Amino acid sequence: MTKQELIEKVAARIGQSLDPLAIEAVEATLAVITEQGEPIELHDLADQAPRKFEGENATLETYSALPDDDKRKYVEEAQQNNADWLERKFDELKAAWVMVVDGIVIAHGESLDSFPMQQELIALCQQTGKYPFIFVHPRTLAIEEDSTAWHSTKFPDDWYPAIKATLSGNSGSLTMDADLDTGARELFTDVALLTSAGVIQVLPSDPRLPSSHLGRGFDFTPYSLWIDITDEVGTSRRVMKTAVCVHDWIRSPFVQINPSRQALLGRGVLLDLKPEVRLRFQDQSTELHYVA
Repeated sequence: MTKQELIEKVAARIGQSLDPLAIEAVEATLAVITEQGEPIELHDLADQAPRKFEGENATLETYSALPDDDKRKYVEEAQQNNADWLERKFDELKAAWVMVVDGIVIAHGESLDSFPMQQELIALCQQTGKYPFIFVHPRTLAIEEDSTAWHSTKFPDDWYPAIKATLSGNSGSLTMDADLDTGARELFTDVALLTSAGVIQVLPSDPRLPSSHLGRGFDFTPYSLWIDITDEVGTSRRVMKTAVCVHDWIRSPFVQINPSRQALLGRGVLLDLKPEVRLRFQDQSTELHYVA
């Protein structure tokens, strides 16, 4: 076996290309083995060797033609079969999401905001000839529940704080009173609502990913949206964020406490826009100001 063949086998085993430092480590290990001139017992390490990624990628055309349930299963089964492998990759890369083709991570990001847009994903599929397995780490979508609020809920004398936000995309926009939840980081909203308002266009190639909240499963697709929030004196700021757009919203866990909810606005948007927010509990209202 040549040195290059060994490097390629190591890269395939760990599921990603080796950086220069890793290649140097492999070469140094080879040199040590050669200098020793003695056989080295490796069988004790066999059980500790990292498992390869299990699963074959579909083509873009095959994935796009799948029914919605099968699109979810495409990811769900691979996620279950590679749970340990994925956990290691998420930790190594400090990633919120990863894309895997032929057992190798070909793209990743530290937040959902770096997730490829629709045409970028299609271009990636055309470049590789395959549709990637796409995984989002559960901690990225974690929500720490806080039931003290402004929009009325199913519970007596309970309200969810709300902030008016405008979501814009393809050719339309939608203004809504979104429930504010600083226990969440992302923006969660309704695919069907955004589609009907022309904010997003759903394509057959869009990923359909599984997750859960409050012990119940839901499917979602990440879409990039412009988010505008205006303060009390008319000053407006906007930011582009990747929203967690939930399918079958009306039967999702996000309306379990508030059936009329249209969106759950996490702290990520506010961290970017940096408003000063005052919650008035005496009259269940929110005051928002931008400080220069």
